[in-house]
Amino acid sequence: YAHRGMRAFSPENTLPAFQAALRIGADWIDMDVVLTRDDQVLVSHDPVLNPDITRDERGRFLAASREALELRPAAERLEYERKYAVRGLALAELARFDVGRLNPDSAYARFFPDQFPVDGARMPTLREVVRFAERATGRRTRFQIEMKTDPTRPDSSAPPQAFAAAVYRVLAEEGIL
Repeated sequence: YAHRGMRAFSPENTLPAFQAALRIGADWIDMDVVLTRDDQVLVSHDPVLNPDITRDERGRFLAASREALELRPAAERLEYERKYAVRGLALAELARFDVGRLNPDSAYARFFPDQFPVDGARMPTLREVVRFAERATGRRTRFQIEMKTDPTRPDSSAPPQAFAAAVYRVLAEEGIL
C-alpha cells in the first residue's frame, strides 16, 4: 500500500513516487485529488499549493515554509490562499509548478529526511496516474482516492457535487469503477 506514492523516499503524489511504489510491489496506490478551475482532477494533497513542496518556474519555494506562512499576518495568508488555491488555477497554469523537492527549511523535510528530489516533477492528473499504473502493472493496481475539500474555505475547494462528478467521469472513462 503506497500512501501518496512512496512519499518517505519520493516526492508525494507524483508519477516518480507512484513508479517507485509499483517497482517495489505495491498493490494499492493512495492519492489525494483536487479540482482545478477548468474542472480537471489533479493529484495533490492540498487544495492550496503547499509551500513545503512547491516551487515556481524560477525554482523558488512559494513561501519560506508552511510554518513561516502561518506566522504571517492574516491578510498575507489569505492572499497566499487566493493566489495559490488549485480551484482558482487552470491545469495549464499548475503545470508551471515543480513539486519534486522538499523545502529544506520546512518541518516536512525534517520529517522525511530520506526523500530524494526529482526536480521537474509536476502534479499529474488522476487520468495520468491511472493510465500510468494500468500500463505498468497490467491493470492489477488498486486505487484509493481521497477527494480534498475544505468546507470552511469554499473559495479554495470545489463544490462536492461537481467534484464527485468529475472524479466519477474520469474513473468511468478509464474503466476502473
